[in-house]
Amino acid sequence: LLSGDYPAAMRRNVGERLPSFSPEQRELLIGSIDLLGINHYSTHMVRDVADGERGDASSGWEADQHVVATFGAGWPQAASPWQRSYPAGLRGLLNWVAARYKGDIYVTENGWSCNSFTAAAAAADQEQLDYYTGYTEQVRLALVEDGVPVR
Repeated sequence: LLSGDYPAAMRRNVGERLPSFSPEQRELLIGSIDLLGINHYSTHMVRDVADGERGDASSGWEADQHVVATFGAGWPQAASPWQRSYPAGLRGLLNWVAARYKGDIYVTENGWSCNSFTAAAAAADQEQLDYYTGYTEQVRLALVEDGVPVR
């Protein structure tokens, strides 16, 4: 949407399932984002699939990416199996977005699934506290040190 069309890799991987835009529609799309919100819970390390390799395919949109995703060794795991903690990943994402989108960036969702079922247990859940401390610090660093316009 920033350039008036889907990225070339998305066109290549998803193909005919993506809509086409007329030249007039492409012009209207450029810079048409009013607000960019990011939902970020976990970071993955990804690599392209090798020839003949299927890659991640637990859902259609994952298969469309043509990648294999893994977590870093030692990244703490949340109660949800799909979530690991790697706070620097959020800072990296914010910088990546800021290099492509010239406007304020809002972190609209972030969180850690835990096995704490009471407020008292959650207040003492060190993994959850570490997650929020680490992620909050990385947002601060993106804002203060990197100049990312995160709100």
